[in-house]
Amino acid sequence: MGEVVFLDVPYQEKDEAKRLGARWDPKVRKWYIPEGRQREPFSKWLPDSSDDDQLQISAPIYVLESSTSCWSCGGETLVVALGVEHLEGLEQDDEESCMVILSEIEDLPTELLKLISPRYSSLKRRYSKTADRRYYMNHCSCGAPLGDFFLHSEPGGAFSPTSPNEAEHIVLRELPISGSLKVRASYGQTYPDLISAHAQRESYEESA
Repeated sequence: MGEVVFLDVPYQEKDEAKRLGARWDPKVRKWYIPEGRQREPFSKWLPDSSDDDQLQISAPIYVLESSTSCWSCGGETLVVALGVEHLEGLEQDDEESCMVILSEIEDLPTELLKLISPRYSSLKRRYSKTADRRYYMNHCSCGAPLGDFFLHSEPGGAFSPTSPNEAEHIVLRELPISGSLKVRASYGQTYPDLISAHAQRESYEESA
């Protein structure tokens, strides 16, 4: 069986993609080209295959779980992010690894999508006016989008703790994945690295 080719199909163009023969993968929540079909009819939805702007991340790769208040309904809601301890090309001053948090993730390898999509269904690709791009964004159960800037960049945000006590509310779960992968995303670090030092560490299986 050949490799499945997933497509970046905007919601308003899904009927066109379906008419051309694309199929929907409910677990990954993306359209794909069925095996045996030519790619040409789907060329405008093919992901950018260039290595520019791609990050090479290596295991261990973590899902970070935290919570935040929804700006729309006011309720407390689960939010997630991806983190790594090694990023190719990133120089780190300390001998020990520092947690690197990925943000504004535009695309993910199929291997990662199949792991996290069924468990974190609130993480969906959506267009952000602030970032002027589509990326995997958290959503409240009420449907409101929760953009990465507030969660990742605001001091005291879900993934930007300013004290050990705030970091203790974050749960780190190492994904059962090995080797290195390429993703198209931005990244950030906080110093001191309160997340690595104080976050709870639990197995990924416990989150099922």
